[in-house]
Amino acid sequence: LFGLGKADGSGRLNRTHSPPGLIIQDEMHLIAGPLGTIYGLYETVIERLCSEEDERYKPKIIASTATIRGARDQVRAIYGRVKNDNETNLQLFPPPGITIGDSFFGVYAKKNDDGSSSLAPGRLYLGIHANDYGSILTAQVRAFAAALSKANDLPEPARDPWWTLLSFYNSIRELGGGKTLFDSDIRSRLKFIHNREGVIKDDRRYLTLAQELTSRLSQAEIVRMMDKLAITYSAKSSASAKDVVDACLASSIIEVGVDIDRLSLMGIVGQPKTTSQYIQVSGRIGRKWKERPGLVLTLYSPGKSRDRSHYEQFHTYHRRLYERVEPTSATPYSPSAIKRALGGVLLLWARQHLKDDDKPDTTGIESAISKVKSLIEERNRTIQNRADVTRSQEEIDSVFQALTQRLSLDPVEWEKFPPEVEDHYLMLWPGQYYEYAQKQRGVEVPSSMRQVDSTAALEITQLYSLPGSDQGGGS
Repeated sequence: LFGLGKADGSGRLNRTHSPPGLIIQDEMHLIAGPLGTIYGLYETVIERLCSEEDERYKPKIIASTATIRGARDQVRAIYGRVKNDNETNLQLFPPPGITIGDSFFGVYAKKNDDGSSSLAPGRLYLGIHANDYGSILTAQVRAFAAALSKANDLPEPARDPWWTLLSFYNSIRELGGGKTLFDSDIRSRLKFIHNREGVIKDDRRYLTLAQELTSRLSQAEIVRMMDKLAITYSAKSSASAKDVVDACLASSIIEVGVDIDRLSLMGIVGQPKTTSQYIQVSGRIGRKWKERPGLVLTLYSPGKSRDRSHYEQFHTYHRRLYERVEPTSATPYSPSAIKRALGGVLLLWARQHLKDDDKPDTTGIESAISKVKSLIEERNRTIQNRADVTRSQEEIDSVFQALTQRLSLDPVEWEKFPPEVEDHYLMLWPGQYYEYAQKQRGVEVPSSMRQVDSTAALEITQLYSLPGSDQGGGS
């Protein structure tokens, strides 16, 4: 991919062909937090591998972003694109238009194509703060049952957009409580509404089990769930009508990638943690806005002051929604990020410049990482202030020294999964068991840029300490 040939000993990269010169980065607003931090470290080396003639010709980066603020700081942290005057090298493309109603990225939708008529209806946000109920659970039962009932009152050709309720929850715990409501209370409430309205038995709506779209599902199950959501409502006589999802309870997994045109009804239980998440989540419905703009029911908890504050400022907040987006954060050269990921970054550079042998060439690795260390230090000085540079430099030296010490122990293989207890590897998979000697001869390299937190397993055992020992109770 990078067109690297054999090294000539001068430190320059010999090319068999030109490396990539254009990088198109989609969904740049998602490269933030832990992902952006680890990504920024690796990007230092990836950019150098894509650069020709000692970085005089860097690749051009075009990034597409949606809900973002503080883009200059993000570009500086991740890509290190800084001009000579220490200003972030960033240009908005295309530049804003000459009228406020046309910024190229978005225009006001009018009822007529010529733009001469009034504004077309857009996605409608409805805030619900049922303070007298005392619990957001009761509000969910009343609001969602009413929405599902009214969808049944529409003529059959108009039911499809409103038949499936996509409900978003801020946590898996809250989602579990909502699933219980759909399986019991909302069904009972729907029956009560039908009795009150005098709906005959044959015309009543009966809910199937609520579906789930969360990270607890496997990738294959997520794909099947997406296919289910795409099934459209048809007449009752059709067999496919039984397969239409009545309610889907989702977590933050739906922020991106759920592009199903038929969905137009959403419930958001509790104000999401960030405005960008709120925009992304509510953008999953009403995507076919010319025909079915969409309705968002935002339920605010009476027991949370933050929810109450959002309800009190509901109109002001939604009229200037994109102004409230929080700036993103990425700190690739923080000491903790360097400690966790720099070993993998150094070995990435080394493996691009060595023959692909089963056994690591320790002499070649040490020579390669010595050359790239100066590149890492330069990027550290570019994107951080002086106070932080010193602390990060100490961690860079520590990781570099630890890696060179392990190279002197002559590792047997690069890595292996699953690892063998008797072998010695230079790269260790996280979360796997290794003997003490193996840990001393290898460095842990993350296998994911998202899972940055360590995990622990909890096991309940029936084993108890022996009688007469000084350890009481069980473990």
